[in-house]
Amino acid sequence: MLALRSHLAPLLEARNPAVIAITGCGPGEGVTTVARELSRVLASEGLEVLLCGPLDVPQSPGRPKTLERKVMRTVVPSLSFTDISDLHVLKGDRRALVAFRTWVEAQKQNYAVVILDTPPILERGGWETLFRLEDGVLLVLEAERTRSAVLRATVDAIAAAGGHVLGIVFNRRRRIIPDVVYQWL
Repeated sequence: MLALRSHLAPLLEARNPAVIAITGCGPGEGVTTVARELSRVLASEGLEVLLCGPLDVPQSPGRPKTLERKVMRTVVPSLSFTDISDLHVLKGDRRALVAFRTWVEAQKQNYAVVILDTPPILERGGWETLFRLEDGVLLVLEAERTRSAVLRATVDAIAAAGGHVLGIVFNRRRRIIPDVVYQWL
């Protein structure tokens, strides 16, 4: 996470507040873990961080909570959280995403960094409306699982929505060669 933080330093210095979306090419690639850990690292440095992510993902659409969003302080100083589980449903309401975008615009002035934990853009349409709002998108890919064609399609979808990719985080990398051998390569 510290390496990721150092790569984001120029963006965080240039933009206040910075809004960063974190997404993946498919489910189960570790987007939520990366979003939570990056939020903790940034908050531990004293930056006011708002993490917008799911506590749990309901299987069916419920009543949209977009207008009722509550920001909760966490045990980590400088880190706040808002639950967006209702927006992560498979057949969610696109109007709720537009309303959430407006909510983020109103809230972001209170924070140095806003991190949005978003579902895979190719699986859940509508999230691309948020990519014009962000300063960039971090893609989380599971090493040796995500195919290049899916990666290209995801990058193209982000670009078509007016967003841009800040970088790619390879998650769950497996080392087939022992660490001691790597020093000789």
